[in-house]
Amino acid sequence: PIRLIGAGLPCTGTQSLVVALEHLGFNSVHGLDFWLNTTMRKLWTEYALEGGPFEPALQTLFDQDFDATQDIPAVFAYEELARRFPDAKVLLTVRDNAEKWHSSLASKLHEPPEDIARVM
Repeated sequence: PIRLIGAGLPCTGTQSLVVALEHLGFNSVHGLDFWLNTTMRKLWTEYALEGGPFEPALQTLFDQDFDATQDIPAVFAYEELARRFPDAKVLLTVRDNAEKWHSSLASKLHEPPEDIARVM
């Protein structure tokens, strides 16, 4: 089951949190995992951006033995994940201000892929 649900947008400390969670025994999915795994990317894109079914996207997490979520696109499912896993902790990460968040995001995405740009 999912034990920890990240509710923070990218560039809010999610990558650092993944490392910290590993030390605590979690296996956390992060944005890069979705982009490197074409099956995950396809099923999560269908769910998050096209209104597709949630079950196939969720199954990709279990197939990889993930028990924690961080970053895009899983962040867009935090409410659904919380409903399905009521014992999971929900952790919201934020930046100190919107300008710093935008600057950090922009520095990582010179030109965001169309799918990311549609949901930002």
